[in-house]
Amino acid sequence: MSNGGRAFAFINAAHFCDHYVLLVYPTAVLTLAPLFGIGYGAGIAITTGTFVCFGLLSLPAGWLGDHWSRRNMLGVFFLGSGAAMILTALTQGIWSLAAALTLVGLFAAIYHPVGTAMMSTLKGASGRAFGLNGVFGNLGVAAAPLATGAVVQMLGWRWAFALPGIALLCIGLAYLALVPAGTGEAVRKAAAGERYDSSPDFALIAVVLAVTVAAGGFTFNTVTITLPELVAEEAPRLQAMPVLVGGLATLIYLAGAMTQIVVGKLIDAIAIERIYITIGSLQLAGFIGVATLHGSAALIAAAVILAAVYGQVVVNDLLVARTIPDAFRARAYAVRYLLGFTAAASVVPFVAWLHSPEYGLAPVFAVMSLFAAAIAASALTYWVRMRKRPLAQPAE
Repeated sequence: MSNGGRAFAFINAAHFCDHYVLLVYPTAVLTLAPLFGIGYGAGIAITTGTFVCFGLLSLPAGWLGDHWSRRNMLGVFFLGSGAAMILTALTQGIWSLAAALTLVGLFAAIYHPVGTAMMSTLKGASGRAFGLNGVFGNLGVAAAPLATGAVVQMLGWRWAFALPGIALLCIGLAYLALVPAGTGEAVRKAAAGERYDSSPDFALIAVVLAVTVAAGGFTFNTVTITLPELVAEEAPRLQAMPVLVGGLATLIYLAGAMTQIVVGKLIDAIAIERIYITIGSLQLAGFIGVATLHGSAALIAAAVILAAVYGQVVVNDLLVARTIPDAFRARAYAVRYLLGFTAAASVVPFVAWLHSPEYGLAPVFAVMSLFAAAIAASALTYWVRMRKRPLAQPAE
């Protein structure tokens, strides 16, 4: 395997791990909250610092990737996240748990701006590559509730954090040994002559992405964080067995997990604006469905949301890859993820505030449908504009 192929494999593994570590706690909290004598709302609020760091620190992570080393920053991600997960397993109380989970968010912030930029250098603006990479992230999302539920039930909640932490340390050491320095770094030789595009198309993409990414931060984090609780509410007979709650959540995650590779292939063959508006419409329909339906129908609507939000990530990342020169790309992805993940960080207190014993998560999804409507409106605006003027060629 070439250095580029080996690096791409580790980038995919990093995407899997990044989403996995962030979603261990939302399943473990179903067991931890009763142990601490608190409800679900207060329990999930503990991760506020995790997602704030995950959003805010993407910008310095992207800057370090461009100015120091993308390859080395990805190594810091593996080793730092592993150490933070092990530290979480060793905590003794609510405040130390919150602090350790915040450290998980700090290191998890590295992957998206650095790994995505590194991949775009290795693979170009290929929809197939971005879609495949997205599937690995989705599999991390899907695996977290099932694996966490099983480990919590068999070994206890501490091992649910310790085992992935040990795995991350091992992967990080293998990565540093097998991927040579300089792999996937930004192309700098023409950077002095490169400028950001100032065309109307670029300005439109910037506005559309800003709205979509900010609103998408709310919708993506809402459905990924609350899905285990949604399963427990809509299938109450499973609540006594965490592995079954996690297993059903995983099946729903998997229903959307392959969407990104499909969307990536479609974008290579079909105008991106058509896919954009289809995904925006599906996302809106899904949120309305979860807010108004019950039981298996609500869970099917949640699967539709997951398929749409995952597909939206591919569209957003490819628009950046096809518009921003490589020398600036890690910083561009950092801004993109800073906006999305910072918005996403407010989801945790928002869910804690709106969730109620009487109505469950329905009020949360009802309000989130407004953000989904903003995404659909942005997609429609972009589609109308692109019918008049085709998208510019990739910036390489």
